[in-house]
Amino acid sequence: MYYLWKLKKSLFIFSIIFFPLIGETKQRLNNPILDLLVNHDVSIIGEQLYYNLQQQRWIDAEVLLQHYQQLPQHEILLVYYAKAQLALAENNFSLAEFYYQQQLKQKADFIPAQIGLIYLYFYQQDYIKAKKQLKKLAETDNLPKSINNKVAYYQAKLSPYFYSSRFYQLGFIYNDNINLASDYQEQIVSDIPFVKVTREGRRAKGAVGISHFFSLYQPYIINRIHSVSIYFHAQYMDYLSYRDNNYVNFYTQFNYQYKYSYYQFKLSPLYEIKVRDKQHEYQSIGLNSSLFIPLLRNHAINISGNYKNIKYRDNLMNLNTKELSAFVTLKYNLNKNSLLLSQISYQENRKKNNLLNHHQYGIKTGVDSQLPLQWHIDLSLRYRINYFNNYNPLLKKKRKDNEIALSAVVKKQVPIFWGFYPVTELRYTRNLSNVAWLYSYQQQEVIFKLEKQF
Repeated sequence: MYYLWKLKKSLFIFSIIFFPLIGETKQRLNNPILDLLVNHDVSIIGEQLYYNLQQQRWIDAEVLLQHYQQLPQHEILLVYYAKAQLALAENNFSLAEFYYQQQLKQKADFIPAQIGLIYLYFYQQDYIKAKKQLKKLAETDNLPKSINNKVAYYQAKLSPYFYSSRFYQLGFIYNDNINLASDYQEQIVSDIPFVKVTREGRRAKGAVGISHFFSLYQPYIINRIHSVSIYFHAQYMDYLSYRDNNYVNFYTQFNYQYKYSYYQFKLSPLYEIKVRDKQHEYQSIGLNSSLFIPLLRNHAINISGNYKNIKYRDNLMNLNTKELSAFVTLKYNLNKNSLLLSQISYQENRKKNNLLNHHQYGIKTGVDSQLPLQWHIDLSLRYRINYFNNYNPLLKKKRKDNEIALSAVVKKQVPIFWGFYPVTELRYTRNLSNVAWLYSYQQQEVIFKLEKQF
């Protein structure tokens, strides 16, 4: 598209240069731009130049600029502004910044140049420069309401990059199978006359619970390329009618991020501890890494790999795990309000009890969409296959599980009280195992949440 524009621009300029009879050319092309070139009125040409820049008519604007800057009494600020806008349209960011700075040398409080620089720095993800320029603009006296609105808009966009954010969530949960009981409550092992041997699974238990979730995120930008951040969360889960599943979880992650152009690489060491029955159930250390790559205008891919070393308390040490996982996620913007997500994953778990070693393949797809009346919906479908590596003499086979999970999250993006937003989440999980009497189950959850960010 850029080369097509350059070709059209060249042909248009060619027609102006090599057809000196402007009146004849005007009749042939019927172009209103040529009327202005005949007119030679500097103020009218200047107004039309500014108008074409605002309408992003780059070819007409460039022709007008070439004529305008040759006229006496032209406005140098408008010339610099036009050159900056045209350079920005050609993705020549260093030249655009130069011409914006030239405007501010001529007039330090020239608002179009200040807004142009802020936009340019945001586009380049140079948030430190954007913050400085925005501060200068905000300190200007008697700004019009429209400019104050733009200042507030950019300040809100800058906030996540410089200031800590806190998040609290209160959840009310109903789970109809908290203990993952099998659909098959008994299995006949042998059936001979007068003798019947069966295996019986657990009975499904429903539970109602309350959860509290708090998180803290603190970013720090070193420069345009390097940044670091700290993320922490704590969660308390209280199942009122099934206390065996109550727990407290603490998670801390340190992030280092490297940006080059639109590519982003992140490296994140982590620590986690889970407490159950007033003693720690396990603690883990690990490392997450991810690479974000934009592909086309509406496509992006994220490649991530994670490693965790999980150590359980002494009486559960057979569950000690070394976990390795990899994810490839493709994101596609369907439109400005909808995002389509597709993901493939692989995970390998090696435990101290090698009968529990398994590897897992997964696929996930989902859509995230902004609906009218400030509603937001997130739908996802996940399918995973677990292969257990070793023959289990107790089960008399190698275990294999197939899991399907559906989820729907609906959020109203208007607070209902004290800044809390209502969220409703529905989950359905179905696991099919070749050890059906023990591991085949289905589970349904209904969760109502109140969320607040501050």
